[in-house]
Amino acid sequence: MTISPSRSRGVTVYATYAVILGTLGVVLNATTPWLARRMGQAAAIQPLGVAIGVGLGVLLLAAGVGAVRLKPWGRWLALLTAVGHLLVLARDYPVMMAAAVPVRIGYLTSGAIELVVLWFFTRPAVVAQFRRVP
Repeated sequence: MTISPSRSRGVTVYATYAVILGTLGVVLNATTPWLARRMGQAAAIQPLGVAIGVGLGVLLLAAGVGAVRLKPWGRWLALLTAVGHLLVLARDYPVMMAAAVPVRIGYLTSGAIELVVLWFFTRPAVVAQFRRVP
């Protein structure tokens, strides 16, 4: 079995986005507890939040690698990561809407990006790119 050799520009853009943001997500979330302890804010560390951030970062990074290689699991990981991130955003909605305006703008923008990812990876033309060819 071989994989279809043609990859659309949208898949390439998503793969680049996923690899960069996945790497940033893992590094920033993994170093946050260390930075909080150094600043004397150890009580502010939320282990569940750190674990979710690192987990979503790893999934996003894997989805980007799978998308570059047009692996079917890359598409499924992209969809799973988008849904997972939307669930995290829904959980944090009341806190984020009480925050400052730049935080609200980033929060709503990230939700919109995940909705675009869901729409993009469910389009028939994109699904066909990830389908294995006999």
